[in-house]
Parts: sequence; C-alpha cells; structure tokens
Amino acid sequence: MRTRVGLVGLFTVIFFISFTSISFTAGKEISVTDSDSLHQALKQASAGDTIILEDGEYHGNFTIEASIVLKGKGEAHIKGLDKGYPILIEADDVTVENLHVEGGGTDAAGIFSRGDRNQILNNKIRNVFHGVLVRDGYGNVISGNNISSWDELIGSRRYGYAMYVINGDGAIITNNQTYNTQDGVWVSHTSSAQVSYNRFINARYGIHTMYAKNIAITHNEVRGSYNGGMIMQSKEITIKYNYFHLNTLSDGTGVFGFDLFDSVISENIIKGNSKGIFLGFAQRNEIYKNQITENVRGIELGEGALNNWIFLNNLTKNTQQVVTNPENENDFNVDGYGNFWDDQRIVDLENDGINDFAYKSGDVFYQMSERDPFLHIFFESPAVRLWNTIEQYTHIPSDTFIIDEYSLSEPVIITQQVEVFQPHGNHMGFTHPALLLSLFVSVISISFITLYLTRRRTI
Repeated sequence: MRTRVGLVGLFTVIFFISFTSISFTAGKEISVTDSDSLHQALKQASAGDTIILEDGEYHGNFTIEASIVLKGKGEAHIKGLDKGYPILIEADDVTVENLHVEGGGTDAAGIFSRGDRNQILNNKIRNVFHGVLVRDGYGNVISGNNISSWDELIGSRRYGYAMYVINGDGAIITNNQTYNTQDGVWVSHTSSAQVSYNRFINARYGIHTMYAKNIAITHNEVRGSYNGGMIMQSKEITIKYNYFHLNTLSDGTGVFGFDLFDSVISENIIKGNSKGIFLGFAQRNEIYKNQITENVRGIELGEGALNNWIFLNNLTKNTQQVVTNPENENDFNVDGYGNFWDDQRIVDLENDGINDFAYKSGDVFYQMSERDPFLHIFFESPAVRLWNTIEQYTHIPSDTFIIDEYSLSEPVIITQQVEVFQPHGNHMGFTHPALLLSLFVSVISISFITLYLTRRRTI
C-alpha cells in the first residue's frame, strides 16, 4: 500500500513539474518598435518568447541566442550593416517570420542559421549576398520566402546563393521564389533533404547539389538559368515532377548530372533548353517518363555515362534527339519498353504499342563536329536543323551509337505537375524571312565545307 501511494505521489510530482515547465516555455510576447528595443529584447529573451516587430526599419545586425519566435508585423524591415549578418541564429528551435531583410557583408547572408530545427518562413530577402545560409544544423525549414540578390549586380554573377545549405541533414526547402541569384539553392554535404514547390528564375544553377545523398527534388519550376539542375558528386537523388524550361544561357541544360549515381529522373517536363538532359561520369541512373521537347539536344551522354536506363520518355521536336560518346553503353529500353521518338516512322502491325522497327540514331553532323571542332559554329544554325531532318528520312551512312529496339508507337501520357509562367513570343521555330535567308546561306556554306573536308581526307 505504501508503495502504491509513493508511486502516485511520484507521478503527481512529475506531472506537476512537466505542466509548469510547459507553461513556462509557452513564453511571453514582446513588442518592439526600434533597433534599441529589439537588441534589448533579444538579450533578455527566454525560450518560448515571441518578439513582434512593429512597422518600421530596424538598423543593425541582430543575434538570436534563445529558442524564440521573431516575427514581423506589417512592414518590418531589418537593414543590416555593411559587414556581418543582418540576422544570426545561434540557437535551436527558432522561428524567423514575415520580415523584410536586406544588407550584410559581401560574403555574408541575410539570415544565417547554425542551429537545429529552425524555421525561416515567409520573409522577403533582397540586396544581400546569400539569402539564407544554413550550416551544421539538422531539420531546418526554409519556406515561403522571396529572395533576390544585389539589385546593382544583376547580370554580373558576382553575388551568392538564394539558399545555401551545408551539413544540413533533413532540411526542408519549399514554396520559395528566387530570382537573379547565382544559385537558387545549393545543397552540399547533406542527406535526406527535400527541395519542393519552389520557383527558381534567372540563376546560374537553379538547383545545385554537391556531395549530397537522398535528396528529393520535386514540383519545382526552373527557368532562365545556365543549368536548371546542376547535380554533382551526388547519389540517390530523386528528380521528379519538375518543369525545367528555357535554360539556354551559354549552352544551358535542363538537368545536368555529373558524377551522379543510383538516382531517378522521372515525370519531368524538360522543354526549350539548349540541352534537355546531360549525363557525364554518371552510372546506374533511371531516366523515365520525361517529356523532353523543343530542346536543341534532347539527351546528351558524355564521357563516362554508363549503365543508365533510359525508357518511356517522349522525345519530340528536339533539333537533335540524342547524342552519345561512342564508348558509352546504356540501355534505351527496360522490360521490352523503349522511348517515343517523333522523328521515327511508325509501323505497328501487331498493334502492341511497340514499333516494328528499332530506332537508330547516329547523327552525322554530331560525329563530324566531334572530329572537326570548326563545325561547331554551325551547331544551332537552321542548316543543321535541315540536315537532321533530311537524315531522319534518308539513308546517310553513319555509325549508329543509339539503338532503341522497342521504341514506342504512341507517346507516353505525362501529366504536367507544376504551374509555370509562360513568356510570350518564345518559339523554337524559324519562319521569319530573314531566318529563311539565313537558312539558305547556311545550307550552301555547310555544303561547301563538307565537300572540302571530304576531299581533304581522300587526297
């Protein structure tokens, strides 16, 4: 009996302590109106407190050292100094929300977090080097932010990343919009993170990973970049349901995979890029059910792209469908299902969805340009488009590097998962009279060059 009473008393004490602890950590709400009161509130804040910034400007760099909520009310602006970080988070379980943040050093970030489980939500961050920097923290959330870099440096590429996560396992990066930054997001030395429902506009690389593992990249729009997805030295990456388009800066690519292993690229719309997908030194990756359309090159498999599975993709309206290093060995069908190629004549007498003839692609011009780099000046010219069209319907001798033995007679149904901004007047065709004249001149030029090179080799 005494034992039971003792246990009841013990549980009562534990419950009382827990209850009072919970009540204590609920914290108090503190309202501030200027820089001095904000500094003072941050120094005195305890875990669970909420600091509300009223409308106005708060000049200086501010450090958070307790598990608090820092929240703007209306138009609260943090304007950092010329050095350091406007907001530095040195604690766990912090929320920074609904603030306008700008300033800081030329190698710093508007918001720098080095704690666990911090949340950076619905902020407007501009005129900064990096927007949000997370280092050595687990389970951080970056969501709903609008980020751009220095206004005066637009086009110079001398600014930082909208979001930069280093050693940030378990990070969730979602529903952000970035523009005019070096990278939209760079995830480095990180595993088990998520990049989803973001829009990355006008960056060097929209989504950049390096030394990363098990990253889910889904439902993002990436446009106007050098490479939409720059996935390097990474493995077990899932790239799914994204829209990579109009990434044409300096031979830009929708998805660029280099040293990429055991990853999946599927159900993406990859449209209007210089290259749709590029793989180099990439192995054991699955590329399936993508809409790869209106790119200059649909798929390019560079040196070291080996043992990849490429199947159930739609390759349509690309100037060149697929090119490869001749030493590569990759499978263009899995379990009897290949890809749909819109430049192949369809014959399906058995009505089984599989073309009766294998798809073969050697691409004469690609091979010639690899042997004679001088021809690269014609690569994106109307003449080459005409050359490739003729090659599709005539038997021009060439080495065949790509064989899809089970090419599809009908395109795969691929549903667009991302609502995108579509600029007007961006067409891949060439119907203007000046372009037609250019086509004629280019055809004549390339014909003479080809004859010259052929004669030079036979003499």
